[in-house]
Amino acid sequence: HPEATSALKVLSALVGLTESSITFAPTKAASAGDDDTFSVEMKVTAHNSFSATDMSYTAHGLLGCARAICKAVPEVGLWGQLSQDDSGSALDSLIESWIETAASTLVFPAYVASDSRVKEAHFQEEVGKFAASIEKHLFDSSKTFLVGDTATAADVVVAILLVDAAARCEMDKIPLQVVRLLETILANTIVQSVVGKKDIPQVGTVTPMVKPAPETKTQEAPAAETETPAPAAVEGSDDFSTNVIVQKLDELGISHKTYSHKLSTKVEELLENVPLPDGETHTKNVFLKDKKHGLFLVSVKADSDINTKALGKALKLQGKVNLRLANEEILLSSLGVKTGCVGPMCIMNNTAKDVTLVLDERLFEDEIKKVHSHP
Repeated sequence: HPEATSALKVLSALVGLTESSITFAPTKAASAGDDDTFSVEMKVTAHNSFSATDMSYTAHGLLGCARAICKAVPEVGLWGQLSQDDSGSALDSLIESWIETAASTLVFPAYVASDSRVKEAHFQEEVGKFAASIEKHLFDSSKTFLVGDTATAADVVVAILLVDAAARCEMDKIPLQVVRLLETILANTIVQSVVGKKDIPQVGTVTPMVKPAPETKTQEAPAAETETPAPAAVEGSDDFSTNVIVQKLDELGISHKTYSHKLSTKVEELLENVPLPDGETHTKNVFLKDKKHGLFLVSVKADSDINTKALGKALKLQGKVNLRLANEEILLSSLGVKTGCVGPMCIMNNTAKDVTLVLDERLFEDEIKKVHSHP
């Protein structure tokens, strides 16, 4: 396949190896009709002009070749930062693990499988699983890149193999954090000078906790006789079958009405866009952090005020308390939602169980029959 060594060519360009230093050429397969094999090897030669001697070795496989290229100019840092302690070898291992996993999962659908065979469902499923594993890793680590705080060979190889595999498998959607990783790597001018501008799939889910849509429809729970219809949808899709919280409510047999509405990033906009009858209330939600005491999801009635100093006392937080709004990156990684979509039920997405949910007593007053919340 003409693009089979694209990732290695990009790495070569990123470390500054020119055509006089490295060349790529196809070779014949090891045996006739060996169409299901991807094999790459690189002969590395170092010449000593004083002794007129050459030292050479052969690197095998995508991983071996990528390592040889990056370590030819280690100062660039694509194989991790130079380090004299154990952290350097730890980074090496992580980079190698990502590249090896990507190669074993993505190379075949990206470059080896025939055009007809690559359309088989299990290839798309495997590529999708790999993308989901990246998404979960980026959420769990709260990082932009796969290893460390800057891009490494792992990010480069994974991005190129994944975008090529997704294209051949005709995948048009991948998770949010994966899209951001691909956009970051593939927008690099040196990367684009080698592989051109790649078409990145659209965002399919915003959280790795979102499960695939169930194969069978869940029967709706019967509505209570006095139940007020939910506000009419204004915009957006009414298909909530892939929402993990809606799925959980159905699984538990909890009656609910779910609807879409006009985008409202502030509670004042929500009150105007989605008016409610007496006995029902929206929530005002803030996501707070404190260096000593951790993360807090605070949900109150829409007309309540939130005083962080009084809140700290009410929660009996000891010592110095400095509750502040957490940024969107922490919000997304901890609760799986973006600003404007926060609600008490998104605590279900906090698989790390490091967020404390704080609920306003007024939400439990007798006259409150229904609480509206983003799922």
